[in-house]
Amino acid sequence: MNPIPIFLVSLPRSGSTLLQKMLMSHIDIASTAEPWFLLPLCYMRKKKGVTSPYGHVQSVNAFSRIISECGKESIDNSVREFVYSIYSSYCKNGEKFFLDKTPRYYWILDELLDLFPDGKFVVLLRNPVSIFSSSLEAFRNNSMRRIDHLDSDFCVGPKLIGKFVKNHIDSIKLVSYEQLIDSPEQTIEDLCNFIGVGYNEHIIKESFNISLKGHGDHLGAARYKTVKQMPEKWKEKIDTWYRKKRLIKYINEYSTEYLEAGGYNKKKMLSAIYNLQTKNFRVKEFLYLFEEILVRIYKRPLGRTHGRA
Repeated sequence: MNPIPIFLVSLPRSGSTLLQKMLMSHIDIASTAEPWFLLPLCYMRKKKGVTSPYGHVQSVNAFSRIISECGKESIDNSVREFVYSIYSSYCKNGEKFFLDKTPRYYWILDELLDLFPDGKFVVLLRNPVSIFSSSLEAFRNNSMRRIDHLDSDFCVGPKLIGKFVKNHIDSIKLVSYEQLIDSPEQTIEDLCNFIGVGYNEHIIKESFNISLKGHGDHLGAARYKTVKQMPEKWKEKIDTWYRKKRLIKYINEYSTEYLEAGGYNKKKMLSAIYNLQTKNFRVKEFLYLFEEILVRIYKRPLGRTHGRA
């Protein structure tokens, strides 16, 4: 019997590793760090968003012909069986569910729902200011250099997740990071009821003994030893004029659907940012901005980039 997939949908740095470890502490739920592999599988049908040496558009055209000849349902069944074969390899103790936590699945949410209509979709939201400060620490080593590499996470991801929540609110489970931290026991019990497994009061405590290996959030995985709220921590990272202006820019571009779903008040967030006193001045941050402008002008990205769908 194939395991039922649980997709934990979130933006990067939303606390998904913490929630993943709690859920996979359940005897009926298996998981692993971040699988990612469904992204290239779904992008076999997308002409935009992939750069390759073989010519991705031609590949999509060829695959579209195969789909038309073999039938979409036949191809989808083959993809499902491949996915199930991987998920099943982690369910060695008879677990009924496999939890796939890959934050950048926000690019393929509709495709996942189409492939796995019986899957469980848990959407985890977090206050945008906390996501921004956590991203600086985890992805940029607290630096603003090439922060534009994260534009998709700050601008596109919220729109896609917000739209998904709005269109499927009756069939998904919505959770906020703040809710998880404030009431972990009640939140996990509600999630267990949504998934269809019995709640065990020892799940949360046991989750801190889990070690995740492979690609994923090693910073969070090593750090989570208890459940605690630190609502003002983000302010420590927004200590320069440039950081303040960049955060305001991102908040203004955030999806209304995402903010409303999480109960985040845009005016209050912006007011809190405007009122921050930035005492530090870093010349190198202006050099980073200049570098980013030059790269955009000459269209020669440095390092990792994220293609748009």
